[in-house]
Amino acid sequence: MDRRYTVFALLLAYGSSAQVQLPSFNPADTLTMPCPQDTSILIRGYQGWEAYQTTDDAWYGPRDTTRCFDLWRLLGTYPYPSILVDQIAPGRPVFLRARYDDNNVLPLSSNNQYGLGFETYSPFGFDTSPCPGGPCTGVFAAVRIPSEDGVGTDLRWYDAAYDDQEFGPYPFTLCVPTEKFEQNELREFIVSMKLAESQPGQYIQPFSSEVQNMDQDGSLVRLTEDVLPDYRTGPFSFEFWSFSWLNYLVMHPGASYPSPTNMGYLDFAPEPNVPEPTPITVTLGDYSGFNFQPYTQLRGALVQGSDTLRHPLTVINQGADLCMGWEFVEVLWPGGSTFEYRSGHVDLASRQACFQFQKGSTLRVAPGSTFQYGWNGRGMLLMSSEANLDIAPGGIFDMHGMLIMKESPGATEPQDMQVTLGRGATLRFAPGAKLHNAFSIGGRMQLVVTLDGGTLDISGLSAEDRAKVRVVELPAAGTALARLIGVPVGDQLVLDLALRGPGTVQLRVVDAMGRSVLEGTRAVAAGTTRTTLPTNALRSGQYVLEARSAEQRSVVRFIKP
Repeated sequence: MDRRYTVFALLLAYGSSAQVQLPSFNPADTLTMPCPQDTSILIRGYQGWEAYQTTDDAWYGPRDTTRCFDLWRLLGTYPYPSILVDQIAPGRPVFLRARYDDNNVLPLSSNNQYGLGFETYSPFGFDTSPCPGGPCTGVFAAVRIPSEDGVGTDLRWYDAAYDDQEFGPYPFTLCVPTEKFEQNELREFIVSMKLAESQPGQYIQPFSSEVQNMDQDGSLVRLTEDVLPDYRTGPFSFEFWSFSWLNYLVMHPGASYPSPTNMGYLDFAPEPNVPEPTPITVTLGDYSGFNFQPYTQLRGALVQGSDTLRHPLTVINQGADLCMGWEFVEVLWPGGSTFEYRSGHVDLASRQACFQFQKGSTLRVAPGSTFQYGWNGRGMLLMSSEANLDIAPGGIFDMHGMLIMKESPGATEPQDMQVTLGRGATLRFAPGAKLHNAFSIGGRMQLVVTLDGGTLDISGLSAEDRAKVRVVELPAAGTALARLIGVPVGDQLVLDLALRGPGTVQLRVVDAMGRSVLEGTRAVAAGTTRTTLPTNALRSGQYVLEARSAEQRSVVRFIKP
């Protein structure tokens, strides 16, 4: 896998001491306290932290009352942050949780973006497989905001899996956008750690955490329509710069409460506007960060003089990190729009983070690029049967999450999702990837992959999901239309008919005197089709088979014994 990066992780080490921070692991914050699970046992802890395991491996599940954890040990006279492996139930995650409650929260500023980082080390590595509540090894956070009815509060949940390939000091990293409300408070911060193996006498160690305030750091750019002209590079193009490690946050406009029924849009308009739909290109520069407030989307503006027709939008990822860690975050790509991957990373941190490509939209992998989509079974990709997956020569689409296939709205008959892999294009399903068709009509949709010189690898799918894939291999240009199977022939002529597109093939058998002795017609699909002609009525001797389609003609000689 290519090394990934998260822009805020590059900045965490330079946080200001004036910034809000998580509870620390400083010597001054050590204490001896009763174990929360068994108050008859005293443990070594830190002010503001607790550690526990659950009986169902979900951080919010019933606590295992048989487990208590020391969070530090003495090295000489220095209290060193660590958890002894012997105290951890093998094969299950241990949770380290900041002790926030309704009256003890971490205030966050509005319309901002925070980077939450946590660092620790295990001598045997961590298990990053899924657990019931999210990643077995990862980080969870919840921001408390006012509820939509204005009476109570709600929580926005964010999570991200552990990533030891992260370019930066923190393999546990999470990007958290705050919203327009005056009240934004960090209510939960939980680190989940599941050991890849357990060896008595070893430690998970040390612990450190960081909160990066992007606005205070000066790296945050709030994207609203009034600032878009600053990034215009032409009448139909925009580029978000790739210097100074900028983090762009797409803002939810207006006063409405962000929700599925109150979506916010950042509209990109040409200058000057034109009356016909014209593609608008948005380029996301390398080493920049790109994030969305909840329930926000990108789209093309209305064409001149229309209140329904929009310009199609093409977004090119030229190296940016798209951070999608919200509990359920879905970026829609409507008809005519395109997302083109060249480099960078789409961090589908949450299990339910999703790109949805609707009818007429395109997901494109550029020549020579490898798009790692999702990781370790996390991240979803929803493709309409009438959307396009376009992998260029030399491009690789590495699917790690769940590919959801369904028909376009209004469809009444079952359809399949069609993908063609040209020469040098690769579609690969990594271990843990899933193929989901339950939302299709009758749950019958298949992924039909046409190989035209490309490569398909479905070894990472389960046997059940592999059965949802149908492969059509096109013959190379110039391949003979007809090929006999078995010479001399018996009571039937067995032959393969190779076409690059569906069509009709006329078959005719001619004897040594030039007389037509047998004829037939076959309707064949693209690829190679095996068919037969009865030859039991033919006398012994030499014959010629002629196969003719609209574009090709093949002549094959055979002998009837």
